[in-house]
Amino acid sequence: MPSDDLTKWITSEVDFYALLGITPESFTVDDLRRAYRKTALQYHPDKLGDAFDADKYEQFQAANDVLADPESKQKYDNYRNARVQKQRAAALFEGKRRTMKEDLEARERGGSLGKRSREDEEMDVELKKLAEEGRKRRVKRESMMSNNVPSPNSPPVAPSPQVQSQPQPQSRPQPSASATSNSEDEKVARLERLIAEATAAKAKRKADKKARKSGKLSDPVADTTFNANSKSAYTGVHVVPCVTP
Repeated sequence: MPSDDLTKWITSEVDFYALLGITPESFTVDDLRRAYRKTALQYHPDKLGDAFDADKYEQFQAANDVLADPESKQKYDNYRNARVQKQRAAALFEGKRRTMKEDLEARERGGSLGKRSREDEEMDVELKKLAEEGRKRRVKRESMMSNNVPSPNSPPVAPSPQVQSQPQPQSRPQPSASATSNSEDEKVARLERLIAEATAAKAKRKADKKARKSGKLSDPVADTTFNANSKSAYTGVHVVPCVTP
C-alpha cells in the first residue's frame, strides 16, 4: 500500500480491531492472519457477486496492512487510544449534563419535594429527641417515686425530745412529691402526644404522595397536624434545637 494511503488509514476513525473481530489487548500476528483470511473470504467479490461491497473490502485490506506493520500499528494505536479517550470524556460529560438537566426539570416540576425531604429528616430528629427526653423523664419520675416510698422493714423513727431552740426563719413551702410527680406525668404525656401527632402527620404525607403518584390525588393537601418548627408545639417542653448539617 502506498505511504499516502497508509497514512490516511492510520489516522482514520475506522476501528480495525472491531472490524476484524480481534481485541487489541491480546493481539498477535497469528490472530491477525486468521482474522483477515476469514473476513477476506467472507466479503470476497467471487462469493458475494452483485452484493460485493468494495469499500468494506478495502477497509479489511487496510486493516491487515496497518496492523501487520509494527511501526504503522503503533501509530494507529496512538491515534485510536486518543480517539477512544476523547469519546469517553464526551460521554461522561454528556451523562453529567443529562443528569443535571433531569434534576433541574424534576425540581421545577415539584419544587417542594426537596424541601419536604429535608422537613422529614428534621422531623425524624425531633421525634428521636422527644422520645429520648420522654424516656429520661419517665426514669426520673420512677426514681423519685421509689425514693419517697418508705421501706416496710425500716424501724419507726423515735420522736426526738423537745429541745428549746432558737426560732428558725420561715422557709418557703416546697412542692410535695405528689405535685412534682403529677407535673412530670403531664410533661411525659405531652411529649408522647406530640410524638404520636408527628408520626401521624408523616404517615399522612407519605400516603398523599403515593396517591398523587398513582393519580388518585390531584392537588397536595395542606398538612397542619404538626409543625416541627412551630414554637406552640413545644410549649412547656424543653427541646434541644435541631441543627441540620
